[in-house]
Amino acid sequence: MIMQIYANKGMFIESLVEKTISYYIDNNICFLEKRHIPIKIIKNKGNNLIEGKLLNKSYVDYMGIINGKFITFETKQTNENVFYVNQLKDHQFNHLQLINKFKGISFLVIHFYKFDKTFLLSYSTIENIFMSKIKKISLEYLTENIDNEKIFILDIVFPGILNIFDVVNKMDK
Repeated sequence: MIMQIYANKGMFIESLVEKTISYYIDNNICFLEKRHIPIKIIKNKGNNLIEGKLLNKSYVDYMGIINGKFITFETKQTNENVFYVNQLKDHQFNHLQLINKFKGISFLVIHFYKFDKTFLLSYSTIENIFMSKIKKISLEYLTENIDNEKIFILDIVFPGILNIFDVVNKMDK
């Protein structure tokens, strides 16, 4: 039971992002897509049960192109008023770092479920947090530092559509 709850931890934010992606593609705004976990199916046990092997650590949740620039980002969700930095795994941070190194745009989206607040943290903010060995980021800190440290609020601008496109354009200037 505990494992099932943990596995669905970020479903709300991912469903918002998926709806946003569909809207963006349908309206020719930009291209974004969900990256899938690389799994080799070993055995089909029937009734939608499969046995599989993880081929390698996946990178981050999403990738795409906005105004000709490659972007990649990870989404995380918390039910508390803090985000624990260890939820962003080393291989995910390394992928964001690599994309940034080659002049792509990489960021982290954190959704505070109980408070219905969603933030976009630029790579430079994530790097500062990672290098400072900070263990957790409070909702209060993010709210107080919007725009100051390349921390942006993501709003729902249309039923179920996040303003990712607008924020990425703002942070790319």
